[in-house]
Amino acid sequence: MKKITALFMLLLSAALLVVPTFAADDELVDLYPYDDPGALYGPSAKPGNTLVGDSNWDVIYDGHRYHVVRGGVRYAKDFEDKNADGYIEVSEITSGSLSWNAFAQVIINDTEEDFILSTTNARTDITSVVHRYYAYFDATGKLVMFEDQLNKYKLVNDGTTAEPDYRFATEAEIADPEVTKVEASIRMKADDEDDQGYVLEPIVNLQWVNFDHVGTEDALVSTILNDNPNYVHIPAGWTVWSFGTKDRDGANVATEKLIRTMPSKIVDKFEGRLVLEYDTQAPVFAGVSSMDDDAVTPGINKVVEFNGTFTLPNNLSASYVKMFDEDGKIINKTTKLPFVVEIYKGEDLLETIDYAYDAETDKYTASGPVTVVDSSVFGAGYKAVFKAQIPNGKAQEVEVDVVIGVMPPKFKNVANRFHKEDQPIDLLGLITADDGYGNDKTKNIVISYPENFNPYYPQPGEYKIDLEFTHHVHIPGVPDIPAKLVLDGTEITNIRINQNYTTYSTFTTLYTAPFVYTDAYASITIAQFDKDGKLVKSVNRTNWDTVGGEKLDSGAKVKAWLEGLTFEDGGFVVIFGVSTHQTAARALKVDDVVTYTPTVVGTPDFDTDIVTKTSYTLKVTDHTAPTIVAVNKTFKVQIGQFTNVNDAIFANVVAFDNYDTNLALFVESNGGLNLTKTGKYTVVVGVEDGNGNASSVTFEIEVVENPLQKEIDKLLTEDQVKALIEERLASFNPPADNSGKVGVGATVGISVGSALASFGGAFLLFRKR
Repeated sequence: MKKITALFMLLLSAALLVVPTFAADDELVDLYPYDDPGALYGPSAKPGNTLVGDSNWDVIYDGHRYHVVRGGVRYAKDFEDKNADGYIEVSEITSGSLSWNAFAQVIINDTEEDFILSTTNARTDITSVVHRYYAYFDATGKLVMFEDQLNKYKLVNDGTTAEPDYRFATEAEIADPEVTKVEASIRMKADDEDDQGYVLEPIVNLQWVNFDHVGTEDALVSTILNDNPNYVHIPAGWTVWSFGTKDRDGANVATEKLIRTMPSKIVDKFEGRLVLEYDTQAPVFAGVSSMDDDAVTPGINKVVEFNGTFTLPNNLSASYVKMFDEDGKIINKTTKLPFVVEIYKGEDLLETIDYAYDAETDKYTASGPVTVVDSSVFGAGYKAVFKAQIPNGKAQEVEVDVVIGVMPPKFKNVANRFHKEDQPIDLLGLITADDGYGNDKTKNIVISYPENFNPYYPQPGEYKIDLEFTHHVHIPGVPDIPAKLVLDGTEITNIRINQNYTTYSTFTTLYTAPFVYTDAYASITIAQFDKDGKLVKSVNRTNWDTVGGEKLDSGAKVKAWLEGLTFEDGGFVVIFGVSTHQTAARALKVDDVVTYTPTVVGTPDFDTDIVTKTSYTLKVTDHTAPTIVAVNKTFKVQIGQFTNVNDAIFANVVAFDNYDTNLALFVESNGGLNLTKTGKYTVVVGVEDGNGNASSVTFEIEVVENPLQKEIDKLLTEDQVKALIEERLASFNPPADNSGKVGVGATVGISVGSALASFGGAFLLFRKR
């Protein structure tokens, strides 16, 4: 049964290997570079694969979707015949060379012109690295021509040497040595007027020229193309799909299978059509990433200096690639868009700034500056959200975290590390720290590591090493700038502001709001000024001289005048009590101007500690080989004790390691061990840990007789038991009584036969075991 099951599984495995992959009607087989979706945008699932990027074009054909890599699509609208020779040289393709020439190139000619791409070195200059398969699709997407200079096909010429008519050889013709065949690479083209539906010419392997024309004056003449066969012919509306090394070197088996089916599609007049799909991408912003002041923290992080100013960059823009014009023709044009910037504090939207774009001047105009970011609050956080949207399409948002403070202190050269076991390690190594302004803070780094780690004698394992340093920030305050009044060229700075006093002599007192006047001294001058500093009214309390309006000749009138002022229209009142200032004040006339500058409140000193943390993983590599020992120098094994040679060998060894618990045992040499034949055999067993450290042990296995075997051999053989059972059953013919029932004697005979059968089965089982 074991043999039957194993055979079945083998057949099933073989069947699985050859069953082709078919896509359901609503499914496509995706063909990625390296057969790895991560190769387009990352991260790659396969180490060593290059991140090639995505052109955002997909080619859909015969149930497959081929993802074209970045820079892999060329457009005929970029072809410019500068020298007017009727051909497009590589230098006349304005879109430049391929970014990744080891993958497919797609040339789309959606213009009304026919183009021929010329070459100086058999198309290598067209694709940088020669592409050896070219598939040509007409304006409807039908595969109409195919070139393969890599593989060789068996061909039959139904015509003559002068007028050849090649076709693919049938299987019968391939097997028939009497049939004349040509083995060559091919160029073939669909032709409804031809009896077989296609025309075919043999080409030289790894070349594009006709096989039959080599060495003749027609070396550059094709029986299919009407020009140099090395050139790439692209009629109006056609698409040319050529394949690079990574499409055919086993990196993507499904891609190569699709390519190899293309000749048969022309032969069979396959009706499937090629479809090109472009995925219009969301807008991208330029200038936003330049706002990032913190390369360590993920995202874009803008630091506004404490008490500084936050402004948006003047080089901001938003754009997208507009692939098609209004008629559906390819233009592949980068188009700028209007956008907005929203300023948030927490979840609250504080301000929106609109950026309008003028295509004629290629300039943006902002609706205004940012006004809501208060830089006087250290540590305050805001968020600037940049938003743009393609017309009737995808939108893009980019967030910038804005924080008030200083440039963040940072670590440098932090990376995961490897180190040998038992060797002391400097846990900082090349790691440094600075305060964000280039001032070294490396000496302030505090290192923490697990309790089970000893940096002076590290043992194998992975350890998280934590780093931290504290940077003290001191921002000097700004002192207050006192209010001042300029009177007749003299600055008065020792001014009392907006407080009620019982005495005004020997002081200069100024009010910008209603106040209670106390008429205690006469040696003062009182003046009222409007918001522009022009004199409105004044009174000399020593003699009641009044300038402007009704004379005030009593303390009660002065009090009523002053306390009746509401200051709703601005302005201020000055009570001059200093004698040196009174002379100039008394000389003022209506509309004479004085200058008043209010007090500018400064800021106190600011001090805070910023703690910066990071970590890395230290892997101490295991360089100690595991230990393996043989339990017995000579291990005796009875015949029949083991059925598997490795099981017998491993039964005599024990392996262990100082670090790795997942060890791999393997037999280096089994010494020709035969578990059914007595004798001594020298074997070698190896062991390897996860880091590749290995060791081995050599010992002897002695195969000895099973002491029960002689007794077993005395028993009847399997054939003898079968013969005995058959003889007994054949000679036994039990009579039936008159009722037709088997009698007692018959029953006894049957029982004996059954007993013999049971004995025989047990015997056979015993012998097999």
